[in-house]
Amino acid sequence: MIKILHLINSFDIGGMENGLANLINYMDTETFRHYICSLTTIGKMKERITRGNVQYFALNKRQKANYFLFLKIISIIKYIKPNITHTRSWGPFIDGTLAAYICKVPMRVHSYHGKGYDEINIKPRKRLLAQAMLSKVTTHIVTLNNSMKSAYAKEIKISENKITVLPNGVNINKFYIRNDKECLQLREDFNIHNNEFIIGSVGRLDKIKNFGCLIKAFALVNQKIPQAKLIIVGDGAELNTLKQIVSKKSLKNKVNFWGHRDDISQILNLFDIYVQPSLYEGFSNTLLEGMASKIPIIASKVGGNPEIITHDYNGLLFNPYDYKKLAENIIYLFDNKKMTDSFTERSHTLIKKKYSLEQMKRNYEQFYKALF
Repeated sequence: MIKILHLINSFDIGGMENGLANLINYMDTETFRHYICSLTTIGKMKERITRGNVQYFALNKRQKANYFLFLKIISIIKYIKPNITHTRSWGPFIDGTLAAYICKVPMRVHSYHGKGYDEINIKPRKRLLAQAMLSKVTTHIVTLNNSMKSAYAKEIKISENKITVLPNGVNINKFYIRNDKECLQLREDFNIHNNEFIIGSVGRLDKIKNFGCLIKAFALVNQKIPQAKLIIVGDGAELNTLKQIVSKKSLKNKVNFWGHRDDISQILNLFDIYVQPSLYEGFSNTLLEGMASKIPIIASKVGGNPEIITHDYNGLLFNPYDYKKLAENIIYLFDNKKMTDSFTERSHTLIKKKYSLEQMKRNYEQFYKALF
C-alpha cells in the first residue's frame, strides 16, 4: 500500500481542488491510500470525495504568517508515515516540503499549478529563489502542460528532467448528457427563451479570470446579435466590480451572474458558445468540461490554453486584452454553424483521446509507482 499525503492550501471549491478530488475518487484503492492536509480548512470539496478511507487534517492557518506551521505537519507525517508527500501551490510547498524533508519522507512531490494575478507581469524574486531552494530537496515536480514545464524550469533554474507533465482530465461520461427536463427547468428558472443565443463562462470571479473583458466584448456582440445573453457562473471578490461594468454598459437584463453551482454539467448544455477570457491559465478544467460538452470554444491565448485549443481547428484563440477581437470571434461563430460543428467534434475527440479522467488516473498511478 502506497500512502500519499496531499498538502493543499484549502480544500474548498476550486479547479485544483476538484482535480485532486477526481484523482482520489478514481485511483486504485488496493494500491493507494490518500490523506488530505489543508493548511486552512476542509471545505465543501470534501463532499465530492466518494472514497470512504480518506483521512482529513485541517491546520486552520490564519492570514498572518505562521512560521511554525511545519511543526504541525511534522506531527501529522509522524502519525501517518506516508511514502509520498504531494504539495500543491506556494504555501504547502514551503511548509510541506520542509516538514517532509525533516521527517525523511522517501518521496517528496510538488505540483506547480501556475501564477496568480500579481505574478503575471512581475516576477517575485524572493519567492522564485525560495522555490529554487526547495526544489533541491524535492524528489520530483509536476506541471500540467509543456509550456508550464519549460517556463517553470527556466524561472527557478532547474533541469526539465526533474519535471513531469501530467495533464488534468475530465469525466467524459458526466458531460454532454442532454437531460431535456432538467435543461427546460433551468431555462424556466432563469428566464431563458428558446430564441436566445447563450454565451457562457464558468470560473471564480477573480481579476485573473478577466471577466471584465468578456462583458465589454459582449456589449459589442449585443449590438449585432440582440438575442444574445451572457451567463457567468461562479463566486468571488470581483462580483461588485463586474456588476458595475454591466450597469455602465446598460446590460442589466442581458448579463446574468449565477453564482456557485453544483450542476455545471447541466448548465453547460444551455450554452451556445463557451468563452474563457483569463489573463493566465495553467490547465483549465472548465475549458476541458466545455469541450467535453461539445460547445464551441473561444479561449485566451495564454498558459496551457494553446496546447488544448488549436486556433481555427477546434476553437478560436484571442489576446486577452483585446475585447474587440473577442467580440469578432463570438459573432463569427454565431454566423458559421458548420464551423462550430467541426470545432466541437474535434474537441470531443481530443478529450476522449488525451484528457479523459481515466487517462489522468492512469498517468498518476504510473507516475507514483515509478518513483520507487
